[in-house]
Amino acid sequence: MNRTLLGIVLLVGCHRDRDERVLPPASSPSPAQVAVAEPVARTPASPALGGIVVETMDASTYTYARLDQGGTEIWVAGPRTELAVGTKLEDLTGTLMSNFHSKTLDRTFAQIYFVNGFGPGSAPAAQAMEPAPDAKATVAGTVVETMGAGGYTYALIDQKGSKVWVAGPATKLAVGATLGAMSGTLMTDFHSSTLNRTFDQIYFVSAYGPTR
Repeated sequence: MNRTLLGIVLLVGCHRDRDERVLPPASSPSPAQVAVAEPVARTPASPALGGIVVETMDASTYTYARLDQGGTEIWVAGPRTELAVGTKLEDLTGTLMSNFHSKTLDRTFAQIYFVNGFGPGSAPAAQAMEPAPDAKATVAGTVVETMGAGGYTYALIDQKGSKVWVAGPATKLAVGATLGAMSGTLMTDFHSSTLNRTFDQIYFVSAYGPTR
């Protein structure tokens, strides 16, 4: 009786040892394993400026064009240029403005991009050569006044005695700061509905230059 009981105990013990060797205890996942399973936040890409011209209109020394981007449409405005419907424009660089009102056209655009030019596929119109301030220019100088409105920063820049207004993406600018060279598109008689103010001349820039 005792021999039989002893044999059973030894047999069970052997099976337990073998099971523990075959099936090691589960371990907690490492921080690296957990990180792999977590969702990765992605920043949406900025929309590419380009598309097929489906509508165009001129106002003063500027051209407004509606572009088809494969189902979605955007408005762009730049120096007066001969654009034919059906022309494909690519790789344009511009500054987005919301609720922009054109006094010349008496029309408000919910969103419109101001560009320095319409790309190599376009030809400047003869009217653009008339004596007038440059539609494209480089501005730089010292900030003498600044204000924010609707996600944009407006800055009055002193350029060695002459002063110009510049508008660009919302940026913290201190009065007295010196801004490096910025490429901008000139607009005349620009009315800001947010500020309820009309600027005789203002340059739109895609970004403010380096400060020093």
